[in-house]
Amino acid sequence: GGAPDSDDVSLFMVARGGGGMGIYDSGKVRIGSVTSGDSGKELQVTGDISASGDIFLNSGKSLHLADVADHTKIERNSTGASGLKLFTNSTERVSISDAGNVGIGMKNPSRLLQISQSADSGFDTTVQLSGQHGSVGDGNAIFFKTSPNESADRFGVKLGGIRGTSDNGAGVFKIDLEKDMGDGVGLLGLKEVFRINEKGNISASGNFHTTQITASGNISGSVTSTGSFGAG
Repeated sequence: GGAPDSDDVSLFMVARGGGGMGIYDSGKVRIGSVTSGDSGKELQVTGDISASGDIFLNSGKSLHLADVADHTKIERNSTGASGLKLFTNSTERVSISDAGNVGIGMKNPSRLLQISQSADSGFDTTVQLSGQHGSVGDGNAIFFKTSPNESADRFGVKLGGIRGTSDNGAGVFKIDLEKDMGDGVGLLGLKEVFRINEKGNISASGNFHTTQITASGNISGSVTSTGSFGAG
């Protein structure tokens, strides 16, 4: 070890294996490397910290994960509520309210999940679901579920994109929903009811209601129209 080269140390203890702890005139504490003097922090540790108990963070205070202040940090809401904020590059990125609402790009989320992206030109991607899907029919989906049973795929609608049959594996958009057997009691489980394939063709099962359809290709099946219907 060795004593610190600073004159403002009030108490210095050195460990047998090196390093030590310094308590400075300001009342601040430094553990590990103390040769650089008062760090300006209430407590600064050089090395790993292991805690077998809780670490408390007062409201409005932050846990910094970088040397630069406000660069990357976790902050507790200053209102005294139990929410958290996550900052990167000195900018708030994720906010969790005391009610459990999560905002990405939103500071005060009022829904379970809200995502906001800064204004930009064009048709930009806000959310992306990705995966390694090498077989036809594989893909990613979002499931909207109304059943309280978390383990059952019931009472829901699934929107997804799957790998198509073309050589380049172009995407296919499909909608699955729980279909009624028609007896007022039974359900068929999730079944595909709508699809747009990689060539832009649309297929749907069941009734299709809209105010206007304009098509540049063929339409097959039974068609009943009470509005405007055009084929180019």
